[in-house]
Amino acid sequence: MRSRYPIVLAFWLLVGCTSYQVVRIPVRDAGLYPVSQTLDAISVGIDPIKDGERAARYFGIDLLERNIMPVVITISNHGTSRAGVNPANILLRRGNNVVDPLPIEHIISKATVWRMSEETATQVKHYLRNLAFQDRVLMPGDTYQGVLFFPLRQESDTAESGFTVLYPFSGYLMKLAVVVTDLGERKRYRFGPFSIKRPYPWQR
Repeated sequence: MRSRYPIVLAFWLLVGCTSYQVVRIPVRDAGLYPVSQTLDAISVGIDPIKDGERAARYFGIDLLERNIMPVVITISNHGTSRAGVNPANILLRRGNNVVDPLPIEHIISKATVWRMSEETATQVKHYLRNLAFQDRVLMPGDTYQGVLFFPLRQESDTAESGFTVLYPFSGYLMKLAVVVTDLGERKRYRFGPFSIKRPYPWQR
């Protein structure tokens, strides 16, 4: 199995007299996360980012303040077959309601609202798109990590007038389930549901 060590790397994208500063999210084996589960030779770990300072450190802005909760999802394949993961097979529920992740372009629009050069904006977009959870095939020994961004409030359709009504989710407990497919045995593993407590407004 390939060794995985947490790597923390800070870099700065200069914007005139200001900078866009982020720290790369450490990548470690999925089984090492406090919230994790192992089935046969596959491990899944999740890390909901519910602290505004952590969000700003990893994404350049406090997403919690903008009612967005990032969830880091890590999968480690310790088996001998390839494993497939897909964001469509990751489901977050609040009670009987499904909470859909926000498209990465929405997150990019939040991160690039400042006056920045075109070159810096391009780098920010590239960085965030690489963080987003994507379709992936894990070879034996591989670990893959990606982020899904979930809304903390449910937004209605915006009327032509531009008036929007926001409905806060009632309740603070959500459940996240992850499905990983063993492509060799064509077997699907269902992980979770993992419990996630929605951050209270005064914790953001």
